[in-house]
Amino acid sequence: GGADAAAAIERSLGDIGGPVRAQAARELAQLKEHASGEAPSTLVAMLANDPDTNARVSAASALGIMRASAASGQLRSSAEADPEERVRFAAAQALAGIGETGLLIEQLESDDTTIRHDAAVALGELVANEAVDPLIKALGDSYATVRAAAMQALAAIGWTPVGVKRAPEDARYSRW
Repeated sequence: GGADAAAAIERSLGDIGGPVRAQAARELAQLKEHASGEAPSTLVAMLANDPDTNARVSAASALGIMRASAASGQLRSSAEADPEERVRFAAAQALAGIGETGLLIEQLESDDTTIRHDAAVALGELVANEAVDPLIKALGDSYATVRAAAMQALAAIGWTPVGVKRAPEDARYSRW
C-alpha cells in the first residue's frame, strides 16, 4: 500500500548515494498523503545539510509539494543563502507554494536566464497578484524567453498590457 511504499522511500532519504536521496525526495512528494509525520523534518535536514545539490533541490521541491509550512524557516534560509542558485530557486518556489512569494519574486532579478524564466512561470501558475509589477518589469528582460514567460504569467494573473514597452522604465505599460 501507499503507507508501506512511503515508509520504504523515507528510508531511502538516508541512502549513501545523492541521486538516490534526490529521487526519494521526489517520490515521497508524490506520496505525501502517506508520508509519516517525520518526513518533513527529514526533508528539512536534507535541505539544510545534504552535500548533493540535486538532493537539496529535490528536498525543497518536496517540501513545497507537501505544503510543509513548518519548514518555512529552513526554506527561507536556503532561498536566501544556499551557495547553489538552483537550490535557492527551488526553496523560493516551495515558499511560494505555501503562500510566501517574496523570495520567488526576487528570483526574477537572477543573473541566470533559466531561473528568471522559471520564476515567471511559477508566479503565473500561482496566480500571484503581488507579482504584477515585477512581472511587468520582466517584460523588458533582454531574453525573449523571459519576456514571453512574464507575459504568460501576467495573462494567467489576469493582467493585460496597454501600449508598447520599449524599456523597463517605459511608462506606457500600466496596471489596470
